[in-house]
Amino acid sequence: MHQRLFVVASTTERLVQDNLESSALRIEKRGTQLRLLSSAGPMKNAPFREVGRADFEFRPAYVGVFAIKGFVNQSADAPVYVDAFNQSAVPCSP
Repeated sequence: MHQRLFVVASTTERLVQDNLESSALRIEKRGTQLRLLSSAGPMKNAPFREVGRADFEFRPAYVGVFAIKGFVNQSADAPVYVDAFNQSAVPCSP
């Protein structure tokens, strides 16, 4: 699943930087359905919007987060800070 969340241009670079300051990524797995949600904005706790969903069977053993630099030849590496992680089971009820 590939989804462009925003386009960075010289006229929008500052806006994108401000919005990414409080960005968040949420991954939900229920049964065989996986949902990817993102949130970005100048304030914390901005609403999430669904980026995509897919159905496939897998049993995760590890969690990993990565980023790619996109369509540029050179860019500086930037650290990512994870300030919360939550894993919870969803009970199976008919």
